[in-house]
Amino acid sequence: MDKKKKIILIAIVVLIIAATAGGSFYYYSAEDYQVKKRLAGDEQLLTVYDRIKAQEKKNKQAGEITIERVVIIGNSWKGLGDQTQDKFFYQKALAAYQEGIRLFGDKNVLIYWNAGKIAEYLEDYNLAESYYRRSIAISPGYEDPYRNLADLYRFKMHKEQKDIIAVYEEGL
Repeated sequence: MDKKKKIILIAIVVLIIAATAGGSFYYYSAEDYQVKKRLAGDEQLLTVYDRIKAQEKKNKQAGEITIERVVIIGNSWKGLGDQTQDKFFYQKALAAYQEGIRLFGDKNVLIYWNAGKIAEYLEDYNLAESYYRRSIAISPGYEDPYRNLADLYRFKMHKEQKDIIAVYEEGL
């Protein structure tokens, strides 16, 4: 073999090794792999995860994301978070609701209310408060955000009694 052929052969081998290493790095660091590793051993939760991911993919491919689809995806991630008590899934739920807020603004009180509940689970109480306040502004007749806000003030933010009572009075 002449020198030129050896160099080409070595270059090909180096490229193959680099591509294999790069693909392995991507595979092992990808979110999907990490999540499946977390859920390993629980086929039911893995099935739920795969369904949520498939629904997200379907929504993106459809090109038309509706409020209903946002709520379904957010609630699905929340449900997985409830089953596993893994904050990662609550973060995914919050991201879904925040995407809904970005896309639809003030068109649906449930997106803000659900975002508030998830922010509270994630212990971001200021964010939860802002989402509860926004859901109250959108639909003042909807009682749940008032109750959630009052509970947040009382049990998590430890606000003064006058602030808690003010929320209840506002809801009357």
